[in-house]
Amino acid sequence: MKNYDEFLSRAVTSLQAYFDSHPQGPGAGIRIGVRDVEKLQGESYRGLTLGYPSSRVGASINPGPYFDLYRKGLPMEDALDRLLQDVLPILKTPGWTDSPVSFAYEDCRDRLMLELIPRKGNEDQLRSLPFREIADLALIVRVDFGGIGDSRASAVVNNSLLSNFGVSPERLFEDALEAASRSLPLTIRPMSEILTEMSCPSFLWGEGAHIPLYVATNSRGFMGASVLAYPDFCSEASRLIQDDFYVIPSSIHEILLLPAGRFPCVPILPAIVKSVNAEQVSPEDRLSDNVYFYSRSLGRICYALVPGESEEKKTACGQTPAGRSQESSKQEGEDPFIIF
Repeated sequence: MKNYDEFLSRAVTSLQAYFDSHPQGPGAGIRIGVRDVEKLQGESYRGLTLGYPSSRVGASINPGPYFDLYRKGLPMEDALDRLLQDVLPILKTPGWTDSPVSFAYEDCRDRLMLELIPRKGNEDQLRSLPFREIADLALIVRVDFGGIGDSRASAVVNNSLLSNFGVSPERLFEDALEAASRSLPLTIRPMSEILTEMSCPSFLWGEGAHIPLYVATNSRGFMGASVLAYPDFCSEASRLIQDDFYVIPSSIHEILLLPAGRFPCVPILPAIVKSVNAEQVSPEDRLSDNVYFYSRSLGRICYALVPGESEEKKTACGQTPAGRSQESSKQEGEDPFIIF
């Protein structure tokens, strides 16, 4: 029986031998280790760590997919070579150098970014993080170290790092919203425009071609669902759509906006979202099975009410721009949707 720990041990030996034998290449001087990696979204794993002795920045690599290839019949040497080929581009990103990285707040402030995650399933991890509640979601902060292409280096701001920063949670989120809005601005585009750019024939859109659906994300399309917390999100979306609209949590990377006047079938929306999440969205990218509703007359977002749900849930909407911190008190049965 093929053993994961044995594969992990061989991966450490193989990768370390490669980097030690290539002193002029990327990763020269790096050290490989093994640790249990606590991740959000229930994606914790026992994996590899890569780091330079002189740097406080390191990478965590999940070798699980490569072990699966080996378990299904790929020779171990080939599986480890695929792991190496995927690791090398990461080491070429600007954040991965053997130079010391500063974690002084003044050096990190302009590199703050936001991530929106579900609270359900992340309860244990959220106990160690400063976060803001947005309905059934949690807004957290990361420090972005840069990257190349799809490879990004970032660190979640936990309570320990916040203490090191020496600022309050309120100051952290205020600065993170400002930095993210500036470096990763909001983008809202019609789905049809995106599909056209992808050279997707219009006849493949099906019934969706007759429903104006918009995609909201940030300029990088990475952890872009966090634009829901941007100060200009509601006003900009309302200006473009010219109607009340539903907010559909597509994934942690984007949200979908659906004009309410063009889609009256509210009861089926949650079922559609739940089905798509279960069948097409990977667990680490799932955001929520709930659907939200923006009212232009009220100027706020709340849960979309479907038959059988209480009016209390529909009217439990956020009304203040201050946000809701993890330390905030909450009345019994209240589930407000706070927009910053």
